[in-house]
Amino acid sequence: MGLTNYGKEMMGYKRHIPPVTITCRLMLLKLYTIDGVQFEEAAEAQYGNAFPNVQFGIGSSVNAICQLLIGDDYFADEAAELSDRKAQGPFLLTVTSMPAPISKVCEWSQEIDGRLHTLDVFNDEKQELELTATEREVPVVLGLAARLTKPDRIVRMRHILSDKLTRTLDNQWVSDRRVSASARASVIQQRTSIECWDMLQPAVTSAPALGERVTRLMYSAMQERDNMKAFLFSWMALEVLVSKKFAAINVREFPPEDSVPTAWQVEVEGLFRNQHRGREIHKPAQKFAYMAIYVWSSLDVNDLAEFKRLKKVRDDFAHGEPVEHQKLPTEATMELLSNIVCQL
Repeated sequence: MGLTNYGKEMMGYKRHIPPVTITCRLMLLKLYTIDGVQFEEAAEAQYGNAFPNVQFGIGSSVNAICQLLIGDDYFADEAAELSDRKAQGPFLLTVTSMPAPISKVCEWSQEIDGRLHTLDVFNDEKQELELTATEREVPVVLGLAARLTKPDRIVRMRHILSDKLTRTLDNQWVSDRRVSASARASVIQQRTSIECWDMLQPAVTSAPALGERVTRLMYSAMQERDNMKAFLFSWMALEVLVSKKFAAINVREFPPEDSVPTAWQVEVEGLFRNQHRGREIHKPAQKFAYMAIYVWSSLDVNDLAEFKRLKKVRDDFAHGEPVEHQKLPTEATMELLSNIVCQL
């Protein structure tokens, strides 16, 4: 149940009869820490547009990035706010905006300390912003993490906060509250902010190649603190990505043995012991082997062995074999996944 009119009045809101029209720009701000990377303390923030209406900023200070992206500080006391959230730099900050200002009817409002407070004005537009961010911003975040990841140096983008920002055309901030009913540890790398920014550009190019399902699974694995869940999310992302990319090339059989590179022959022949099926490609390891040999050129036979090892761990877990949850190979799965993402 939503608030009654009496309840709104008790909260200090004033009713406009007739309702007034307000025109605002809407933005969705998302803040991440780049875990596994370290900048110099005085690193200069880098920023720019990745897509129309999607901006990215990288740096050591949240407020410094926000000054570049939205022209204002975000935290009144940045050090205290970050301490409360147990967050430290470097940071990636994204701002996804509606393509044009939105005019809506406003029935209830109040002004506090120069900020306009409204109720239930921009609900639909905020949902649209969330969808845009999922489609455009999240894949780029994952792609940047993949490009920063190195052997034994997994980089994770840890989501710290999201905030839907609303601003009038004369730059007054608006807090639009929803009150209606609703049913809804790795080695640290020394990097510069410029190096990270340079890696963001190819991440933008490859972002659409992941697809929604892989994007959501990778993002969930990156945010999850429970190692068991993180492993399952990352494995599912890896298996779905391999299957999806293999299906896209429309191949049904592996080439004859004498056409397979010498370094791969022993491993590949071990995947086709069933004489009744010949060289038809059905199993995940067969698909991975084909993609690693003929499509993902930077992968080698050791990556296939690693894929098979990870799949056995996943199978043992799924079949009830004794497995220590804290020792599930999440980091190794994310590293292999990152190696593939960098080639898309």
